[in-house]
Amino acid sequence: MKEGHGAIVIGSAISGGVRNVFVERCGIGSPHLMYAIRFKNNAIRGCLLENFFYRNIRVDQVIHAVIHCEFHNEEGANSPHKPVLRNASIERMTVGNASMVADPQGLPVSPIRAVTLRNYSFDGVAKPSIVCDINALSLRNVLVNEKMVNAL
Repeated sequence: MKEGHGAIVIGSAISGGVRNVFVERCGIGSPHLMYAIRFKNNAIRGCLLENFFYRNIRVDQVIHAVIHCEFHNEEGANSPHKPVLRNASIERMTVGNASMVADPQGLPVSPIRAVTLRNYSFDGVAKPSIVCDINALSLRNVLVNEKMVNAL
């Protein structure tokens, strides 16, 4: 997984929903890759994304954030449906170089829920994460530039 807008991407033009996804033992990274893990959802379709389990992932480098969630795609919150992302667990990930750890941005009317980052090591991080409209972001044993962090 070396180029593009994301290596492991769920969503964009998605209607019904996605559940119970398991991703394991991946090698990701390139100076031409924007994100490692990406969720895209919007209020036009308002689909349900739930139960994502990622583990044992090595990221050499990405241009932007390692983890990105976008609910502001296209019209943002200006539609009758609510996009949902809940219960995502990402564990045992090592990152060699990324601008930021995470960029999860839910909506005020539909926050991202129950995301856990466990046993991470992020190096080469230059910018703080952008975290908006997210409930229950849990960090356990997360190192950013060799320092233990409890929040993003």
